[in-house]
Amino acid sequence: MASIQLTLPDDLTEQAAEFGLLDSSAIADLLRAEIRRRAFDDLLSVADKLAALNLPPMSEQEIQAEIDAVRAAHTMN
Repeated sequence: MASIQLTLPDDLTEQAAEFGLLDSSAIADLLRAEIRRRAFDDLLSVADKLAALNLPPMSEQEIQAEIDAVRAAHTMN
């Protein structure tokens, strides 16, 4: 387990302490929530970029062919 030291403004430290946010488990929860939020934002950003490409939808057969190709490549490695 890692140990970190933070330097924060006094008013923020006081407010965080009042809300019980300065213990390790609370900070870990806050960090995990922010990591999930940023990962979701990144996913949405990629989805927006894909939608902007305006590509035609794939048929079920094309999708299955892609799945089969990935599976075949996986079994070769």
